[in-house]
Amino acid sequence: MTDPVRSAAPVPADADAGPDDGADWTSAEAEAFWTPERMAEAVPDGDKAAPASPSPAVRPEARGAQAAAPKVDHHFAGVASVGVLFSQDKNLTTHYCTASVVKSPGRNLILTAGHCGPGSHAAFVPKYYKGADPHLGIWAVTHAYIEPGRQDTGPNSNLDFQFDTVADRGGLKLEDQTGGNTLTRTPGYVNQATVIGYPALANKNKPGDHTDEPIKCPVSTSRLAGAGLTQMTMTCDGFYGGTSGSPWLINFNGATGDVIGDLGGQNTGGLDPNVSYAPVFGDQVFSLYQQATTGAVPPPAAYSMGDRTVWTNARHVVAGNFTGKARAEDMITVWVDGEVTLYHGDGNTHFTGETQLVPPKSIWKDAVSITAGTFTPESNQSGLVVRWIDGELDLYPNVSAAGIGNEVRLENSNSTWTKATAVAGQFGGNGKVPTALVVAWSDGHVSEFPNITSHSMAGEVQMIAANKTWTWMRGITAGDLAGNNGSDLVVRWLDGTLTLYPDVDNSGTHQEITLLPPNTAWTNVTDMTVGNFSANGWPDDLVALFPDGQLTMYPDSGSKGLGAPVTLVA
Repeated sequence: MTDPVRSAAPVPADADAGPDDGADWTSAEAEAFWTPERMAEAVPDGDKAAPASPSPAVRPEARGAQAAAPKVDHHFAGVASVGVLFSQDKNLTTHYCTASVVKSPGRNLILTAGHCGPGSHAAFVPKYYKGADPHLGIWAVTHAYIEPGRQDTGPNSNLDFQFDTVADRGGLKLEDQTGGNTLTRTPGYVNQATVIGYPALANKNKPGDHTDEPIKCPVSTSRLAGAGLTQMTMTCDGFYGGTSGSPWLINFNGATGDVIGDLGGQNTGGLDPNVSYAPVFGDQVFSLYQQATTGAVPPPAAYSMGDRTVWTNARHVVAGNFTGKARAEDMITVWVDGEVTLYHGDGNTHFTGETQLVPPKSIWKDAVSITAGTFTPESNQSGLVVRWIDGELDLYPNVSAAGIGNEVRLENSNSTWTKATAVAGQFGGNGKVPTALVVAWSDGHVSEFPNITSHSMAGEVQMIAANKTWTWMRGITAGDLAGNNGSDLVVRWLDGTLTLYPDVDNSGTHQEITLLPPNTAWTNVTDMTVGNFSANGWPDDLVALFPDGQLTMYPDSGSKGLGAPVTLVA
């Protein structure tokens, strides 16, 4: 599990990025500078690649399934809300991107791809048509708002969007002349959309294009395959250099619509002119929009734990105090490839970052059941007990952000412990030091080992005799949901029922409380753990990992039921 989206820090928007000319560059100056002759000389620069041959190299993940035949709806008169960007930079290599007008309080905002970047003498020309009078004017770009962490490939290509402000023209606002599209959160990967873009004149000899005119395609969108990528893909020919930033519109009425993406993302929008990508619009694009419309720099985005495509590869989650914080526990995750990572709790139901404890391709891929507890009296930090696939049982008493630490062998590999279906450290409530290990066995009996130390385990006490009911157990974890300093067990059953057993001790369970009745959602939960993640300072916050990668916390759970869910990964 080495997907970089889980370790990439959030990237704040850059309030200082902008065209060389800045706010002093006026639309009157832009109109004087960008004469028809100068615009006619412009060629594309550093944008979505046009193929060097009729058979371009196609990025493999763009082709997960065979792409549908291109849909063509080329060369129309254009719409007022979409146009082209010009800038001077080098040798007037400038007719380089498409942009669209977005509704905003200042009525002066356009949207394009982040990789289009700012430039000197930058200008926006709405409803551009080569050789025609720019009757809607030439508008000076005064400031660009870009996510500086944007990259051309990988998860940070999800940040490939940019907002530009433009100067008024003769006292008029851009949006009043052109109308505007509504910035809209992407409703899902599958949409019926209209994509409008401007392939540049340099592509006139490319298949499917012969003029420097706008093209329009009605398309069906789907999800772009690739670890950590949250992008849409569509198939339509002719989207060569010059089309980056093209708006992806739903509810298009022939003039404007709701913009749910811009052409860009992985490989700056794709290597195949027939297949193009667009980043999904979520919290980050709206944070950047807020910055562009108010000028205020928003606070740094909350740490992201990634998305469900990443977390479908998680196998175990376990809570504990691994970093020494008094009232904010952490969570260790073991991944399918043997990587082990530590998520640092903030004490307020979220996490602030991730540390790799064990690299991928390790023996940890063979871990069957894992629990945490304070097994060393001289330390308040948690250790781990791991039952391995061959029946070996090991204690790691010194787990920290520095690593897993030393290993103490509790049981050599043996056939008896291969029948241990789940283990749980008995967490005492509110600072009480737990040392016991509860083990559920395949024949339905449950036992406690009350004397786990940093050196050994001794003395098994049978809590529940072998029985058919407990053979239906599918997972256990321990905490103090009852809130009375006792050691409580939470048990998940085959039919999705979730039950609480308060104050379990070596004499057995004394009461059963149903937290969830039988249900389908919890029948296949991958793992669950209970820790002290919230502000009440109590180990009563249950985290559940679902097979589809959803990770949800239920803070302040108790005998009356689970707490209100907090989505950690969605």
